[in-house]
Amino acid sequence: MMESRRNVNRQQRLRDMVLLAFLSAVMLVLQFWGSSIRIGATNLSLVLIPIVVGALLLGIKGGLFLGGLFGVTTLLFGGILAMDLFTATLLQQHPLLITLICLLKGIAAGVLPALIHLVFSRRMPFLSVVLASASAPIANTGIFMLGMTTVLGTLGSLVGDVVYFLFFTILVCNFLVEFAANVIAGPAIHRILLAVGKRTGRY
Repeated sequence: MMESRRNVNRQQRLRDMVLLAFLSAVMLVLQFWGSSIRIGATNLSLVLIPIVVGALLLGIKGGLFLGGLFGVTTLLFGGILAMDLFTATLLQQHPLLITLICLLKGIAAGVLPALIHLVFSRRMPFLSVVLASASAPIANTGIFMLGMTTVLGTLGSLVGDVVYFLFFTILVCNFLVEFAANVIAGPAIHRILLAVGKRTGRY
């Protein structure tokens, strides 16, 4: 009996690792691909969707890993590889603060959906998925906006009122794109959870 339970647990851990690796790969592809496709002044960002899926299927640990990976790749693609000129410039000006903001917003975007799903999934399974999907862009953009308020405030006259206004206008537009993509994907994510849950007994 004990040996059988250990085998089941071992198989479950293996499935979780495979799923985590798959979602990580999807997230990296979407982050690289989305950075090259623009809607007006904003990027087409679908990268939060696999993070939400991982958070809901794998719990807080899965959300933490995927969110942390998202933060690291944001720094890598946007800052170090200079695929986003604004992020690269900010990273040069405030390396520690921008690193902290990127990691914190990524982790929050992964952990918060898992927490919301954990609290509401038993009584309101579908609504919990929609709320969790919506919470990721809110956490991601909200923390970034708070951090940028501090950063841009320290730059003072360098940015000016016009640049300051344009930056936050673009940021709000980007948030609306992310929010709409995640909320629209909510029902599809719910179906994925139901399908995977039937096979694994998780959902």
